[in-house]
Amino acid sequence: MRLVGLSDSRWELAMPYAEHLVGDPDTGVIHGGVVTALLDNAAGLVAYRKDRHHREEAVATLDMRIDDLASARPGQPLFVRADCIKRTREIVFVRAQAFQETIDSLPP
Repeated sequence: MRLVGLSDSRWELAMPYAEHLVGDPDTGVIHGGVVTALLDNAAGLVAYRKDRHHREEAVATLDMRIDDLASARPGQPLFVRADCIKRTREIVFVRAQAFQETIDSLPP
């Protein structure tokens, strides 16, 4: 993974395509667990408060729902955009989307 974009309420990550991440050798499609891990990492990163040192607080995923709208295309990198939707004293609500090419290429 590599960081490709950052703001106070958004993190964007990229992951290049790699053969060892493939879940189905017949199709070359990246394993769903890899996509899930990328989404969870981006969501956890954007949940950190920017005014505190990261070692002072822990971030844990309490609930995660994934809507699988399309399979990743073989041979292409994956991108994730995670947005902080709402922050309370104890809980952060995040929306993360995985896509290839541009976020506008996601199905409606």
